[in-house]
Amino acid sequence: MKHTLLIITALMLVVVCSKTEGQQSTNITVSDVIEYHNDEVIPKIIRVYDISIDNIVSSYKEIKFYSNGQKRVEIDYKDGKQNGLVTEWFENGQTSVEGTFKDGELDGKWTAWYENGQKEYERTYKDGEQIGETKRYESINTDGDDIVDEDEPRHKEY
Repeated sequence: MKHTLLIITALMLVVVCSKTEGQQSTNITVSDVIEYHNDEVIPKIIRVYDISIDNIVSSYKEIKFYSNGQKRVEIDYKDGKQNGLVTEWFENGQTSVEGTFKDGELDGKWTAWYENGQKEYERTYKDGEQIGETKRYESINTDGDDIVDEDEPRHKEY
């Protein structure tokens, strides 16, 4: 079992060098398992680093998994802060929440879905503050009408 784990970890270590035209810098992408679930086979957290020879690690993607191996959340980081797209999934694989961060703050449109795949709500943020009203959809609603609700968002700290 440990031997298989070592092989899987070695395979997950991906190094890609690329040069853009006119530039001499080399970018390296490295994947690493940060934490395993209790069974020590299924990864719990994987980080994918983008490293430039000219820079220290400036960005990375963190991917978290359920104990069944299903992806739970994927988050982009830049300079140590959440930055870019974040997607969260239910354990059944259905998308749960999707939105964006800018410099560690909620920013832009955030959408959540019920586990059955129907849209739950949409919210918009600017610099970490909600702007406008929450557009909320009821799962049992069959006529397409929406309601406005000021409940707390389902997305959480990552």
